[in-house]
Amino acid sequence: MSGKVAGVNINASSSGVGGVSKVVMRGTKSIMQSSNALYVIDGVPIFSGRGTAGGKEFDSQGSSEPIADINPEDIESMSVLTGAAAAALYGSDASNGVILITTKKGTVGKVQISYSNSTSFSSPMMMPKFQNIYGNREGELGSWGSLMDTPSNFDPSDFFNTGMTEMNGFTLTTGTEQNQTYASVSTTNSTGILPNNAYNRYNFSIRNTAKFCDNKLSLDLGAQYIIQNNKNMVGSGQYFNPLVSLYLFPRG
Repeated sequence: MSGKVAGVNINASSSGVGGVSKVVMRGTKSIMQSSNALYVIDGVPIFSGRGTAGGKEFDSQGSSEPIADINPEDIESMSVLTGAAAAALYGSDASNGVILITTKKGTVGKVQISYSNSTSFSSPMMMPKFQNIYGNREGELGSWGSLMDTPSNFDPSDFFNTGMTEMNGFTLTTGTEQNQTYASVSTTNSTGILPNNAYNRYNFSIRNTAKFCDNKLSLDLGAQYIIQNNKNMVGSGQYFNPLVSLYLFPRG
């Protein structure tokens, strides 16, 4: 969606692998609650079960939403609703806009099996510049002391790893004029740029559409099963985010 819809800002979460991107549409927003858009998948609103406000000093939760668990390969199309059109359908929950997602269905014809793979690597784009010649005063953590006899060789960039995300997807479609079936299995395995940060997700999806009574009655059934494991997602706040200690580590 990035760059295809006017007035929509899409920002990746800072909670590491497994975090959801924030989709914020233009207009008046709240400074107390979430400004994220409402997601509607095949007509069913997906409400977030956890707070999405900014992290506080002692906050230890990474920010995520149910939409982050959806297999991208299952998405057929997306559209955006704002203003009166969104409010008329979904009420006050759509005050920040609505993203309508339609998932794939089975197709008429022979059995088709497809496989997809996506592999990406990540590393810090930029790092703050640190001084390594002034040490800390005795009993203090901040490096605001006198010149050290020997400059420190402490480099915070050594703390980071090269992150990797690998996504594998298998889909199967088959059907006749009266009955179509779609099934998919996908795996997402990631290691973050921070040590001991990992994310694994396994998606299983099936959808069946059928027509009865001379096409006067239609039936659309779908089910998804998701296995997810998060390990040490990066928290917001001052005391549970490892970057704070890393950057403030005394040079002495």
